[in-house]
Amino acid sequence: MRITDTVTSDMRDHSTFNAQAATLRCEVCRTPLTPLDSTPFDATPRSSSTYSICRSFDCKRVMDQKTTMEPTLFKHHLAFQCKLIQQRQEKENSHKQHVAGIKLKERNENQEIFTKTLASAPLLSKNTLQLIPIPSGISTLTKLPEERRNRYIDHLKNVIEKASTYTHASEVPPDQHHDAYEKLALNERSFKQSPLLQATCDSMCAMCKGGCCADGKEHAYISPVIIRRQMDANPELQKEDILATYTANIAPESAQNACINQTKTGCALPRTLRADICNSYFCGPISTYIKNMESVEILKPVLAIQRSNHAWNRFDTSKPNNVVDVRLIESDQIQ
Repeated sequence: MRITDTVTSDMRDHSTFNAQAATLRCEVCRTPLTPLDSTPFDATPRSSSTYSICRSFDCKRVMDQKTTMEPTLFKHHLAFQCKLIQQRQEKENSHKQHVAGIKLKERNENQEIFTKTLASAPLLSKNTLQLIPIPSGISTLTKLPEERRNRYIDHLKNVIEKASTYTHASEVPPDQHHDAYEKLALNERSFKQSPLLQATCDSMCAMCKGGCCADGKEHAYISPVIIRRQMDANPELQKEDILATYTANIAPESAQNACINQTKTGCALPRTLRADICNSYFCGPISTYIKNMESVEILKPVLAIQRSNHAWNRFDTSKPNNVVDVRLIESDQIQ
């Protein structure tokens, strides 16, 4: 057989599959089958006996149970699992549509504000003005309940005790924020090269007042590696000394349902005591701005549009994410 005949045959097989796939659906999730659901050079969808399935791990797991279950029992099991998977997919699709709707609404509102700002400031242009949407910190302050204080102290005791079991910070197993230390170093290098870049970011963070801190609760992201570094830098420190330093910085008032160290004036902890993630983290829009600006000689002015929700509940709350503040931040005006 000639090569051209082989290629033509393969193309015909795939065309046949595409035509069949238009009517074929996964027997579990009911998703339309695609060419990826077939093996290479095979127009037959992956199947378990008479059942065609997609590439989903959940669907494959359900069908793999067919060989271990009595046929009637498997039939009921399949029907139940199909219903669960389809309900989950409907929920996920509904959430995606919800998120897309919020993003579209906010993007249109932001663009309208951006256009009005340009119209009122003839020296600016759409090519030089950078639009940065930022969240809001939790502003409701309450007297710190003794229960929250005690949970925080228990957490501190626990991580201090764990830190003392290691002889050096390099021995502490990495956690979910293990890369924050490297990110912090990168940010510090960028800010050292451009102090105005840091000042601009600080201005936006000051507007926000802790929208990224809401999930700190009673742990404040303090982990064994943070404590171990302090021990390495100050070998004379005892565990009791470290605990006393942290507890001395507990504020009498704290943001409600947020990080215990989030106060009216910002974080109650000095930077040297904070977690790496707290010192290195910037929300998505500000992180993008830093990357875009770190290699330019002249910073672009920023139009900061602040919205009412914090960084973690933008899509998961019934409260509308309204615009609460708009500020034009130009580097030559930052003190």
